[in-house]
Amino acid sequence: MLRGLFAITLLAVGCASQPPREYYGPVGADFGETIGEWSHEDEQLSFHVRCQGYYLNEVDGRGVCTLHLQLTATCTSGDPLTLPLELLSIDVLGELGRPHQLLPVSEVWECGRRLDEALVVPGWSRRAVDMFFDAAEFTGGAPELLRLRFGQRDIDGTLKIYECQFFRLAEDDPRRPDGRDLADPGHGYMRGYYLPGWGDLGERRLRSKDELRMFHMFHEPDEGLL
Repeated sequence: MLRGLFAITLLAVGCASQPPREYYGPVGADFGETIGEWSHEDEQLSFHVRCQGYYLNEVDGRGVCTLHLQLTATCTSGDPLTLPLELLSIDVLGELGRPHQLLPVSEVWECGRRLDEALVVPGWSRRAVDMFFDAAEFTGGAPELLRLRFGQRDIDGTLKIYECQFFRLAEDDPRRPDGRDLADPGHGYMRGYYLPGWGDLGERRLRSKDELRMFHMFHEPDEGLL
């Protein structure tokens, strides 16, 4: 308990004026009570992106505000696809859809491994990653609308840019997890959201075990999850 209070104190120092957690849905996509996703598919590949939301996090002992998104890339041909990490960014959009804050990606994780180079998806395979966009604070608080940009480079060097937008779910939106949706201690998420309703998600840790799951974020094993 003391450990949890200490973590909350650290977070409060970094983002004292920020709301504890906000949830987002994809613009232009139909989705029900579970987390919504943006998707793109063609004959050679498919992308699926989900936004786990905006929350306070502790990274290397300091409090940061985080936008957490998840990308699943599937290669449906024999040629590999490459996603350069330096092309991952988020535009925080304001009035009339104009960007007023640009965030490059801070960290990209695949299961228990942090990626420092491009995400390469071999032919006929699928890879899923967690992407974190951190800031000491966000201009105007939790963003109302955000736009993710990422690029895919073909084997011939051709670069294709993709983008998708997510909007903040209103407080009374039925698709938004409410206070009654406590985190599932057996799986670490509920209705598609990682630990919904928790403002303090703790240190950014990933299990080292060889587990392939849709959601890879977990606390340390001795903290009760799994």
